Amino acid sequence: FTNEYYRMEQTRLQTIAYTAAYAGARLLPSNPYAARRAAHAYAEMNGIPASDIVLVDVADDQRSLTVKLIFKIPLGFALFEWRIGEYLTVTARADLPRATPIPQQLHPVRGA
Repeated sequence: FTNEYYRMEQTRLQTIAYTAAYAGARLLPSNPYAARRAAHAYAEMNGIPASDIVLVDVADDQRSLTVKLIFKIPLGFALFEWRIGEYLTVTARADLPRATPIPQQLHPVRGA
């Protein structure tokens, strides 16, 4: 049962981290400050305390956003598995797709 609990919590945290990163990355590259705030707010709205949001970072090129969350293992489960004081940690990154060059001229297809 305890291992299932860890897997479920890890999956829950990872899902929130990925979605928070995506929510923030949608505002890049035009507004990195708003992107960080959006990711942080999304995580909090989904039950992550501010103290458990350990990183919300925009890359130097402003084309990706990384979110790192922690979750302290509850004492009841920690005692059972001898994991007192341990944390689950997840990290997620959302990248903007690279721009695809648009051809300057379109050429007609021959034989069409």
